[in-house]
Amino acid sequence: VLLDFHGLKGCQQGQATCGNCGGCTHKKCGKTWVRFLDFEDINIAVLANLSQHFARSPVLLGFGVANEVGGHKALSTMAFYQRAYDTIRKHSPDTMLLIYPTFGPERFPFKRDFNMAQDNHLYWRSMKGGAG
Repeated sequence: VLLDFHGLKGCQQGQATCGNCGGCTHKKCGKTWVRFLDFEDINIAVLANLSQHFARSPVLLGFGVANEVGGHKALSTMAFYQRAYDTIRKHSPDTMLLIYPTFGPERFPFKRDFNMAQDNHLYWRSMKGGAG
């Protein structure tokens, strides 16, 4: 089982799929925002709770820390990833952590990076009549 954190409080990517009503593009729904870092303490507390609850599960593969992160705060996002890593490791020292490739996390000098992976998403469009 991979626990993939899709709906961070404050929205991590400005799309409707993470709970941002403005992400649906209907004018009546309001504006889009990416403010998950404004709620970092709450988001980290959720990760702490989940990691503590599922730490000993024999079927746990890992945690997707934040699905499809967007925005423009690269260093703050990498600091969030480091804090999430440290929080999850307190309860689950070997579980894989997946982080999204926004801002090139592979170039960031994480203080600890055991069993981390980059979460690349590949999407194929559905084609009328198939792909051939």
